[in-house]
Amino acid sequence: MQQHVTALEDLKIKHERMLILNPTSYSFDMSKGDDEKLRLSQVCWQGQFADCLSELLVDNPELTAMLRAAVSNTYSPDDEDLFLHKQDLKLESLLSTIYKSQNQQQMPLFIVLRSIYSYHHGMHRESWNFESAVKLLASHRWTEEFIKFSICHNPGPPFEALPFVSGVVFDNFTVKVDYKSLHDLDHNGYRLDMTNWGSVTIPQEVNLKLNIAAIIAGKYE
Repeated sequence: MQQHVTALEDLKIKHERMLILNPTSYSFDMSKGDDEKLRLSQVCWQGQFADCLSELLVDNPELTAMLRAAVSNTYSPDDEDLFLHKQDLKLESLLSTIYKSQNQQQMPLFIVLRSIYSYHHGMHRESWNFESAVKLLASHRWTEEFIKFSICHNPGPPFEALPFVSGVVFDNFTVKVDYKSLHDLDHNGYRLDMTNWGSVTIPQEVNLKLNIAAIIAGKYE
């Protein structure tokens, strides 16, 4: 009987240990201040996340195995590699949510990237607040502040840029919102003016012989 009780206690301890997530180098503790936020910003600016988004799975093999068993089914995919890739992303999302639920100061990279994506695409605020409450996203306020912080720490392109040259696009858009002929003076709608813009830095290697600085200097000699 004693051996049976001991075995159950060992099993309980093992299960409790499985549910404690091991942090990774791509889980960021915001309680550490701007240095940690800067480290997160640098990772985001790299733009390459294939290796980053598997660390929680690799470093937590027992919990990952349990989750794989929980979501397994009899589906037989045509593309096995694509199916496994999507399953890894699904499990990474689950582990990230668990990790953030344990401590709201923790910012797993998966949640940060989803939050930036949602902000960029103008996710409805009530939907955002709901997903933030269940730890699928960071808060809207934190995301907005982090984006502003990261913009100030833009490392520039990862290549030698062509000096004095850039590709730029502007898109001006104006629309009258909520205008109707039946409106009285208190409800006359409003005009919304928006300007979208983007710029592209050009690599030096596209034309190594082109020296814009020399051209400009020669023009004003």
